[in-house]
Amino acid sequence: DLDVSLREVSVPSDLEDVALGSSVSSSWSPPAGDYRIPAITLAGKNTITLTGPTNLYLTSTGTALSVTGQAEIVISSASTGPVTIYTPGDISLAGQGITNQLQTPSQLIIYGTSTSSQDFNCAGQGDFYGVYYAPYGDVRLSGQGDLYGSFVGDTVSITGQGDLRYDETLSDLDVGLGSYSIESWKESRTF
Repeated sequence: DLDVSLREVSVPSDLEDVALGSSVSSSWSPPAGDYRIPAITLAGKNTITLTGPTNLYLTSTGTALSVTGQAEIVISSASTGPVTIYTPGDISLAGQGITNQLQTPSQLIIYGTSTSSQDFNCAGQGDFYGVYYAPYGDVRLSGQGDLYGSFVGDTVSITGQGDLRYDETLSDLDVGLGSYSIESWKESRTF
């Protein structure tokens, strides 16, 4: 058993001051910048294309980000900086989920800001390249796509057919939360 205290994440004050926009449930391609909206709920064939550097604050404490069916969020290959998402709400990625065209995990950073609990469910078919950090989050990774990056939460559960690959270049990523390293590893699969 390893008991580690993880630092809480606060939404940057300048992002909290951005005017609150409307929730998004259809295709959207905003320019790089800062956005504060309640939630993103995508279904059907809707696509959101985000070009970094972009900071996105999803304010909902319910389901803040949901992607199902053939809908997807695309991190554009034209990005010159990361797409960073802050939310106290739950995240559910199924179907195509989030496609990071750069295939660089440090270009998609998702912070869970809840101080009680929140869920991150990634069960999509596509590969996921990104970083998820939520000290009070329950992280469930399943599905068929491979996972590249880092996932930190109160609990982390990995099932499904995809592989998990930690990107070693993330050890150089300074997110202001201190540094962590693997002390031990225990495989918990039953063969």
